[in-house]
Amino acid sequence: GRDAESCNLINALFRFVLGQVCSQLARWTALPGGSDLRVAVNVTPGQLSSPEFPQFIAAQLAHYGVAGDRLALEIIETGGLTDTATTQTVCHELRGLGVRLSVDDFGTGMSSLARLRDLPISEVKIDRSFVSNLDQDEARRRFVWGVVAFAERVGLAVVAEGVERQAELDALTALGWHRVQGFLT
Repeated sequence: GRDAESCNLINALFRFVLGQVCSQLARWTALPGGSDLRVAVNVTPGQLSSPEFPQFIAAQLAHYGVAGDRLALEIIETGGLTDTATTQTVCHELRGLGVRLSVDDFGTGMSSLARLRDLPISEVKIDRSFVSNLDQDEARRRFVWGVVAFAERVGLAVVAEGVERQAELDALTALGWHRVQGFLT
């Protein structure tokens, strides 16, 4: 089977999903405590190279009355982040709207520290392959500790993906990690 991107359906699918997300965010924001909620939506590097993309996002946020800081866009790293001038401009325009940018599956693709430096990324989500069996593997613990230390120094938030066992959560907590996602959490 072919995926949505290879069938050129990704933009139509994204438009539908973003409309649903913004509509739901507008409803949640009206509830007590709802103004603190943020929803993340995956985007492809190709979408970030479209000069019209920020205007589309701005129009959706305005249509539903949702503040930009309620939306996070997760860039799938394995798709290959580009560092073209257009992508940089698009990402800075999105940040100007208050939208948070995050790199998903960090550590598995081809992104470089230069790209993280040049794009207004707020967060990286370290891939499950680094978290799995962290409690049993000293080399993984050292690597993960290094990622946390690096992120803190450059002002990035880090999320550990795929936390499925209590022992993994305990190992991450011992390393000073506070943001995780997975079946356990």
